[in-house]
Amino acid sequence: MDKMSYAAHGHRIAPVEPRQSVRASENSGSEHRKQMLFSSAKTAFDEGRMTEAYRGFIQALRLDPEDAQILYMLSETCIRLGAIEQATMYSSSTLAVDPTFKAALAVQIEVSVRQNDLDHARALLRQHPAGGSYAPMHALLEQRLASAEENFEVTLTELASLVERNEKLILARELFEESFKRFLNSGQNDRYHDFIDALGLHFEASNSTEGRSLWFEPAPSSIDIVIPVHNAVRELADCLASLRRWHDPALKRIILVDDASDRVTKAWLDRYVARNPETILVRHSENLGFTRSAIAGIAQSDAPFFILLNSDTIVSAGWMAGLWRGLAANASHAMAGPLSNCAYFQSIAHLQGKNEIVGTEQVRIIDKRAAFVRANGLAAYPKVPFLSGFCLMVRREHYEAAGGLDAKSYPRGYWEVQDLALRMIDLGLYPCLVDDVYVHHSQSGSIEAERRDALVSDGFRQICARHGVIRVLAAEEVCRHLPDVRRQSQAEAAFFQVLKPSQKLPETARVLPAHRWIVSPPAGLISPSAEVCLFVAHAPYGQLAEFTSHYLQELRRSGLRVVVCLAVDNLDSPIQSDWLNHADAVLLRENAGFDFGAWSDLLKLVPELWEARRLLFANDSVVGPFQPLFDVFDRIRKKDAGFFALTDCTLFQYHAQSYFFGWAGQNLSAPELRAFWDSVKNFSDKEEAIQHYEIPLLSLCDVLPDQSRQILFGIHDVFGPYAEMLPPFSAAHHAWQALIRSGNPFIKTEVLRSGVASFDEVAALTGADKAMLQRHVEQSNLNRM
Repeated sequence: MDKMSYAAHGHRIAPVEPRQSVRASENSGSEHRKQMLFSSAKTAFDEGRMTEAYRGFIQALRLDPEDAQILYMLSETCIRLGAIEQATMYSSSTLAVDPTFKAALAVQIEVSVRQNDLDHARALLRQHPAGGSYAPMHALLEQRLASAEENFEVTLTELASLVERNEKLILARELFEESFKRFLNSGQNDRYHDFIDALGLHFEASNSTEGRSLWFEPAPSSIDIVIPVHNAVRELADCLASLRRWHDPALKRIILVDDASDRVTKAWLDRYVARNPETILVRHSENLGFTRSAIAGIAQSDAPFFILLNSDTIVSAGWMAGLWRGLAANASHAMAGPLSNCAYFQSIAHLQGKNEIVGTEQVRIIDKRAAFVRANGLAAYPKVPFLSGFCLMVRREHYEAAGGLDAKSYPRGYWEVQDLALRMIDLGLYPCLVDDVYVHHSQSGSIEAERRDALVSDGFRQICARHGVIRVLAAEEVCRHLPDVRRQSQAEAAFFQVLKPSQKLPETARVLPAHRWIVSPPAGLISPSAEVCLFVAHAPYGQLAEFTSHYLQELRRSGLRVVVCLAVDNLDSPIQSDWLNHADAVLLRENAGFDFGAWSDLLKLVPELWEARRLLFANDSVVGPFQPLFDVFDRIRKKDAGFFALTDCTLFQYHAQSYFFGWAGQNLSAPELRAFWDSVKNFSDKEEAIQHYEIPLLSLCDVLPDQSRQILFGIHDVFGPYAEMLPPFSAAHHAWQALIRSGNPFIKTEVLRSGVASFDEVAALTGADKAMLQRHVEQSNLNRM
């Protein structure tokens, strides 16, 4: 079956069709670069690195704007990044280039679902082929709609059937995840509980104080530790060192099972056991796998409790007694597992993947994490369907009652613990999460990724054959949404958050960032009668948003010459050709120093700008203009003030806002103004740039030859005598409706991005196209990634 991708609620939802033959290229080097960019971006997409994928696909599209596959992959990427209207635009472009490209139709179905236009989604689905290789995708789209219509039980059952027919159809599992989450959060609690109860997954809350004290300790010599070992001797040494460091009187023996390790590991184990007589060594002459090794170690234990522990773990203070208390909290608790950084659904979210080699500093960090988890834990010990096998304390009598680990079905591990958990649950015995114990997991990986994937797949088929696909998938989702893990994750992230100080350039010097001209200023650009706009835009991907394009065109229609400076991350990145069509000169500049840094550099690089009649400083932080700019510039020309700006603000202190302002006439010859721009530094903190450069703009007028000033849509003009009664505020952000009604042609992008204004409100008040507004804000969000 063709490989597919899927974009439902941030996931993929359309088949990636085979690459079609591309048009013959006049430049084979350009075609090769396009293919390389596409391949790299596709890899990033498959690995979930959406920002890199977007960048790569955009660059590839520059080289061939009519490549249907690139357009389609951009629509998929934008779906994942939440840019819905961008996804619509690219999927429509895909179908315009190739009407048979049905994967793009699937993206449009997803967009309609997200916009809650289910009738349109159904109409589009009727256009999607239902047979042949399209059948699985059609079935998934059907269930996507069913989920949106809250037919959750049917959706989850049908998706489980799809997985049962093809467990490699990962998109079906992802859609199951999203649909389950929607069901859980739908507010239909009785219906949800009936569903999971029918699967044997609805557990009553544990009584964490039943018959015990929070500080009740396990009996001495009542717990054995079983550690399967296969190579990775450094991690094993760290693990055993942590066991010695946090020794508990309850420990009876450590049982090491050498599963045919290399000579170095064997020799190290022999020396360790010789020095530590309380340790038992079991040795296999051939590699039998994790499950058989664990069973061999358990067979050497006669303690009432035993711990299965991976050799790449680091335990923490009180870990053993803490796990035991989880089991002791309820007589039906059969297995107990801790929180960790890398342990299935027991992982504290922001620590996942932090599998650093354990040194002195890392040990201190682990200790801090463990102490926080202990202090912040509720000791609720909730019953859960699954636990990770990296660290498990097991009650022997319950283990034996359930039949123990199944080495025949899962000889090398992977799903063997989850299978045991479900067999225990069927007997009324339960795994429990110990939410106040933390054990670090380095996940050293003694098995190759490809082999691990094969074992995971084999194990999944085995557990589904025994317990049913829908029960296994639902058990995963119950674990994924454990409130105890989420609470600890959020608290831990907030507690250990480290704020990095702003990095400032030395006050004594300012280095000009890397830059290059795409279009150099032509001869004759500047004259004593010229009006010039220095326009700064943040365009890391070279994209030109529709409203920004309209803005540049309006500036030129109003008689201004336009010099654009694009803030980019890479000077070699291609840019959209329309930038060149709407500007007299275009500079690419390394992104540093915000707008004031860019304006300052333009004045240094093109000193003739000081000879102009009027200089306008503008940026792309606005949406609009919503009407022609001629009237605005007519007012500016008639007033002919030494300084002008569009709006003002009373936050911090009264000042003009810097998204549209400028100077004219004799002020442009004043040494004080030139000294101001020469002094601009590249601050990395936006608030510092505002304090040092935006707020002083009006006071700078006091030392210039022409001290007249004009605020076109000032607070006093808009609010009249009531302006003095208003608290400090920014009209551009907090009174955007009043400004629009007064004739201001713009709205700040942040007003839409933050939700202060809705797209419907702005469209109704300005007459702008709602979809175009959404695309503009989405492009702004993509640029900020």
